[in-house]
Amino acid sequence: MRFTHLEKATTVLSDHPVRLRSAYAVGPVMLPENCGVGREWSNYFAHEDWNLEKACGEEGIELSAGGKAACRLLTELDPRTAELNLGVFPPLAEQERLLLVSNLRCMVAQEVIFRPFEGTGQIWIDGTLVYAESGPFRLYLEEGDHTVVIIAAFIPEEARSIRISGNQVCNEPDVAELHREFVERNIRFHMAWLEVEKSAGREGEDSPILFYLLRKDRIDLPLDQTLWVEVTNDEGIKLDRFPAHWEQEQSYDWDEEKARNTGMLHFTVTYRDHEAVEHHFVYSALVRPLSVVVEGLQEEYDRYIQARAIDILHSAQKIQIEGLLEELKRLTDLPEDPFEIWDYRIVREYIKLLKQIFTNGHTGQSQPPSLLQEEHIFLSNDGIGEGFFVSRLDNSLQRYTIQLPRSYSTDRQYPLIVLMPGKRYELGLPDFQNRGFGQGWEEEAIFVTFSCRGVTLGSYIGEAAFWRRWMSYCKHTEWTKSGSI
Repeated sequence: MRFTHLEKATTVLSDHPVRLRSAYAVGPVMLPENCGVGREWSNYFAHEDWNLEKACGEEGIELSAGGKAACRLLTELDPRTAELNLGVFPPLAEQERLLLVSNLRCMVAQEVIFRPFEGTGQIWIDGTLVYAESGPFRLYLEEGDHTVVIIAAFIPEEARSIRISGNQVCNEPDVAELHREFVERNIRFHMAWLEVEKSAGREGEDSPILFYLLRKDRIDLPLDQTLWVEVTNDEGIKLDRFPAHWEQEQSYDWDEEKARNTGMLHFTVTYRDHEAVEHHFVYSALVRPLSVVVEGLQEEYDRYIQARAIDILHSAQKIQIEGLLEELKRLTDLPEDPFEIWDYRIVREYIKLLKQIFTNGHTGQSQPPSLLQEEHIFLSNDGIGEGFFVSRLDNSLQRYTIQLPRSYSTDRQYPLIVLMPGKRYELGLPDFQNRGFGQGWEEEAIFVTFSCRGVTLGSYIGEAAFWRRWMSYCKHTEWTKSGSI
């Protein structure tokens, strides 16, 4: 689908970052879930070419199923933020989408970075899908005009717009360093796994998994290459290996007999950059209803307790296992759709940790060295764990996350670094998988973060929850006044 006459909706990218300051809004219009992820969403419109300037003066844009979608030019900016004001639209209903069409004019050919706001939905540039709730991305744009189509999934409460930056030179070294770190952490060599349709496990169906592999880094990741995907179960046993390709709808028929009782299938994608350096990305998909998975884990836990020779009824291990199970049970009560990425990562890491605990318990394998003197919690094979404790504030179960150096030794002393969550955001086990917090300190220090109950750390409850866990941690940990342990 081609949009023309976009001069009034043009944003110029020259020598400083910009936001979209004007756009043609088409809709709201009813589009199916995941429209356009590997499929052509424009089929829902009646014609291939549209003069949006003309459509605004007439009755809108014709839909292939009948009826018309309204079209209007948005130029009003929020006076507080100087961002495009979308507050003129009511909240979108389920499967309703608002299309924002704009023209981005690059004064020179350059590498361009996009930082979308949450809920953007999808972004298409010059007819190519470049974003689908997949985080910031970068690509190379030639000098001239480029059509940007945003398929908004909901209307943000506050004015928001996409931040776009090119090859601007910043004279401040600190700012340049922060920019470099942002690209390295969030974009360079990164990709996203998009489900074309929701996971089969959400409805318990034995059906293929349809997916789409998207490059977030369209600079250093070549399009023309064969990717390899390895499939493992919750115990880490290899089930399959198959080739795949960038930005094509693909299907994987999983084998019910081979998968057996696994709750999730874990896909490790192997790909290369322009220098032929290998990179890996892991995505996990539920293949059974989460409630069924949790029931199976609960049964494993019951067998685990019966098989243990020691009494763990009051140990940190028991609290940890039951805390992990309770969190998974909480997620079963969430609406089936959407299933947030954060929750998917929790499910994956909690199931993996529980499976490791039960496997180690049955085989008699030893745990990595623990910091706790009186009680031990279970850590993953690379020294990362999620622990729980009963808060004396209200007898509720609260969690904390700990990361040991890979080469941790009880013969050494290590600095202790406490990660303080900002606002209402809390760090947890999934955030630690890439060991990216320490900027070189991962092998020299121990990291820990505590739940502040989802409230601002500066609040009374947040601070009380934090210090309660800190006191509990210090009680069971040998540490010096210098902060080493």
